[in-house]
Amino acid sequence: MLLLLSVGVSTIYFSTRFGVQEDSVQVNTHTPFYQQENSVWIDSLLVNMSLEQKAAQLLMKHLESDDTLSIVQTEHAVFRGTIGGVLFSGFPAIQQFETTKTFQKRAPLPLLVGMEQKGQMEDMIDLPDVWSLSAISNERTLSELGDRIGYHTHQLGAQVYFTHHKEVPLSAYNSLEKIQSGLNNRNILTCVQFQRENELAPSILEAADSVPTVYSKLTSEGVQAMMLGSEDMSDLVDSSVVTHNKGFTQAYFQQQIGFKGILFGRVDQSKDLTVQITNMMQGGLDVIILENREEEAMRIICQLVRGNLLSESFLEQKVRKVLQAKRWAGSKDFYLQSKKE
Repeated sequence: MLLLLSVGVSTIYFSTRFGVQEDSVQVNTHTPFYQQENSVWIDSLLVNMSLEQKAAQLLMKHLESDDTLSIVQTEHAVFRGTIGGVLFSGFPAIQQFETTKTFQKRAPLPLLVGMEQKGQMEDMIDLPDVWSLSAISNERTLSELGDRIGYHTHQLGAQVYFTHHKEVPLSAYNSLEKIQSGLNNRNILTCVQFQRENELAPSILEAADSVPTVYSKLTSEGVQAMMLGSEDMSDLVDSSVVTHNKGFTQAYFQQQIGFKGILFGRVDQSKDLTVQITNMMQGGLDVIILENREEEAMRIICQLVRGNLLSESFLEQKVRKVLQAKRWAGSKDFYLQSKKE
């Protein structure tokens, strides 16, 4: 149970440490995380979670390696249980590994840990840029590259590998298809940036009806996570690709792309937080990435439920999906190992 103690104008969250129940059903690495059999561990957690704890599972904090204050604040947030995941950006391998162990050791529940392709892998493997990646045509080479990326991502204690966050050539998407087998063999969730329009390939991606083809291919090759910004959701609505009703983004990805994995949403720090989180949650996104104000974000999600703007059953579906991803990708295992050290 989550206990709330008001101290002045701030609220401190103390999370009860959950027991980790063993599953009789093993993870099937040959099927996507969302097709796994029911887990006793997940069911037992959901039964005992408060609304605040469920909301926290849908929040991931973005961290830069040179932001010492934010790292300390994140450790406090992890201990209080006000976030369910962390996204590392630009961290050297050793620093990321040690920080991940510390966070998992302090967390009341396993964290979903992500890492951005932003240089931190270079001290472990030689990772080509997107243009070089586009030029690789040998499928075996691409699969081996995916395996190496997956191996080192797993060794660092991360479960989600975020690929490209800027416009990329269409040929890079073709290469991304091929590296999925290697990444999936290591139980790594690969997250690609959704782009309804791409200036580097306008004839391919600017037409709404051609977008599903690109991402359907990625989905069929094993991509189990996609990233949207607040502007991407606005573009979908403005272009009449989707209608603005509850679950509209989720429905678009499921029906038009065949995608049933995790939808990440990145908050724009310069825009209204309440409006963005409301749109993302009602649109059906699963995890919200933000740089700060995580407690405020948690309260906004809870207010949406208590104000009947979002059903708790709909919220619980998202939490179950996140917990399924954590279990499939090894977050639970890394968490337990960190507790022993």
